[in-house]
This record gives sequence, structure tokens and C-alpha cells, in this order.
Amino acid sequence: AEPAPPKTAAELMAEKASATVAAAAVTAEPKGPKRVRRDLSTAQFWYYLDKEEKKQGPFYPGVVRDWYAAGYFPDASTKFGCSFVGEIPRAKDFEAISDLFSEPLKETAFQKIAAGIALYPVEAQASEVVAVTEQDMLNDEFSAERNPKWLEQSLQRMEDGVFSNKARPILKGSFVN
Repeated sequence: AEPAPPKTAAELMAEKASATVAAAAVTAEPKGPKRVRRDLSTAQFWYYLDKEEKKQGPFYPGVVRDWYAAGYFPDASTKFGCSFVGEIPRAKDFEAISDLFSEPLKETAFQKIAAGIALYPVEAQASEVVAVTEQDMLNDEFSAERNPKWLEQSLQRMEDGVFSNKARPILKGSFVN
């Protein structure tokens, strides 16, 4: 077999460029830091983008789960963002439900919630409001019910004329004559 004719400079440069492009394609990595998705079950709050692309939220995970189950977000492309420590998600942090959860969405979306994450807001506890009239204040029986034991004892000592320096501050310095 006859040896191949020598390659021209243009052919050599074309081969080298082709090899370089192929090597770069194999070893190419995306520029910038890789985005690491946190465990969505630990999200404390959820936000969503409405039809006008405005952020709505924050909402507790149990509330969003109930809304999703009730069909309030029928479009799998509705975008959600989550908050892990009270931060408000940035626009780039919102993703479609179909990208956040695996199929079937009805069984996976907003279903897994980690222990210690509040599902719903704590209901405000109603405090008892007692109306007190002037007559109630004059009534010894009523006031005895409201006074703590230490106050009753202190008032009794004062009526008996027993005073103790332990119960009052001792003034020193220029305040005492």
C-alpha cells in the first residue's frame, strides 16, 4: 500500500479544531454553581405565582396541600416557590408543580411534610375578659378572689403594724438624712 500523501496545513488545523471541539463537548460543565434542591418536605412556607405572575404567600404547607387536593391549582404548570427559614423566594426560585414533584402529582404534590414543620397556623387563643365594675372593687369577697396570696399577707402585716426591712429597699447615701 502506498503511503498517504502528506496533509496540508489547512487539513491539519481542521482536524485539530475538530478534536478540540469534541473534547470540549465531552468535558463541558455548566458555568456557575450547580443548583442544589433542598428537601421540599422541610419547607416552612409556600408561595405561588398567580395568573399575573405576582407572588402570593406565604402559606403553611398543610394549607397548600389542602388547596391542591381541592383542585385550586389544576394546571401542573402553576409555579411554586418555598421558604425554609422565612425568606421570600426570588423569581428564579419558582418552579412548576410538575417540576417539583414526581408523577402522579395528586399523590405526591405537597404530601411529604417533615416532622416539626407546622402544617397550619396556630389559632389565636382567646383570653378570658372579665368586666369589673366599681361595685366589684368595693366588694371584699370579689377582691379577695383576685388578690394573690402574697399580696393578702402583705396587706395583713401592714394592718397589724408589722413592718420588715426585708420587704422594702434600704436607702443609703444622700437620700437619707
